[in-house]
Amino acid sequence: MSNTDRKLIYVPPNELQAYWGYVSPKLKTVSEKSKARWIPEDVYTALKNNASTLHIGEVDGDYVGFVVLSPTLDFDGQALTVWALYNDSEIDVISEFEGEILGFAKQMKAKRITFTSPRGWERRLKEYGYQLTHHVFEKEV
Repeated sequence: MSNTDRKLIYVPPNELQAYWGYVSPKLKTVSEKSKARWIPEDVYTALKNNASTLHIGEVDGDYVGFVVLSPTLDFDGQALTVWALYNDSEIDVISEFEGEILGFAKQMKAKRITFTSPRGWERRLKEYGYQLTHHVFEKEV
């Protein structure tokens, strides 16, 4: 997407309320489709407590989805976990903003990015270098 204005907007905890009307119903959809054990309010709490971060994808002034990221501690060091991901349009958030997500992982000195999902992500995530390990997709940083 060379001729587009694209950005991945970090939402600070003190600005979360302004975006919550957009994010909350989509998190509910993600939770239901993935049969997750969490509810949108769990994500809200983690975001407010700085345990996770919310990043809204924007292309040409329109929201195209979002990603919720959580730093986690693996046995061999830090990892960055994609907790929730939502595509709001035909633009794929993981492919459009993979460079930024990888940059966040490198900045925190994470050894890998992990992505857990019972849904059909295997084929798509393999295209970006992720490998299925115990139904957790991982990409070394």
